[in-house]
Amino acid sequence: MLPLRNEIKKTRFLYRFIDSSLPDLALYVKNHPKSQDIKGLIGITMLNRGCEKLGFEAFPISSTAYRCLKWMSLMPICLLSVSQPFKNLKKHVPIYLFMSKDQLLQKLCGVDDKPKKIV
Repeated sequence: MLPLRNEIKKTRFLYRFIDSSLPDLALYVKNHPKSQDIKGLIGITMLNRGCEKLGFEAFPISSTAYRCLKWMSLMPICLLSVSQPFKNLKKHVPIYLFMSKDQLLQKLCGVDDKPKKIV
């Protein structure tokens, strides 16, 4: 990764990188041997700005203990990725990200995973 000093440039870089990788993820899910068993994508992140534009739904983690555990495990990544990590420390809260498989395939591949009825 290039050493980006500007926070806006970092955000744009990450957004474009994730956006460009989602079609490959959709193709992987579509061609996976257990594709019928896959229902969606689930992730936990502290870098959640703009996730709705990528098609994810964000939900807070309800369990305080689990949220604290995730905060501690994700904090090193946050400290390395932000130029002034202690300035907005309280803003960085881990959240769940969800995207259904159907939404991923329709949005990124133009493919509907459900069988079509022949009339």
